[in-house]
Amino acid sequence: MKFISLFFLLLTCLLPSRTAKAMPYVFTRLQASNGLSDNQVQHILQLPDGRMVFTTRGNINLYDGMRFHYMHRNDSDVYTLDHYRGAYHVYVGDHDRLWVKDYRRM
Repeated sequence: MKFISLFFLLLTCLLPSRTAKAMPYVFTRLQASNGLSDNQVQHILQLPDGRMVFTTRGNINLYDGMRFHYMHRNDSDVYTLDHYRGAYHVYVGDHDRLWVKDYRRM
């Protein structure tokens, strides 16, 4: 009896549900012709408000779902981090600030 109950439990878990349907995903290619600053994307991140961040070699591209806005990097905004030897990294910190770390600098 225990074997039969276990068999039916496994059978119901393995059979596909009739109500489950695959959700369609829509993909759109975003590139320089769509407003991205260049096609060499280094990192992609989604912000808490839903916008997407695409970092390229010289710019930070913010995408709101319709168009791109840029934040240009310049040398006056760079801080050296002598002890950071990690790879390129983009993250959101306290107060929803966007941080870009690279080898020995931020």
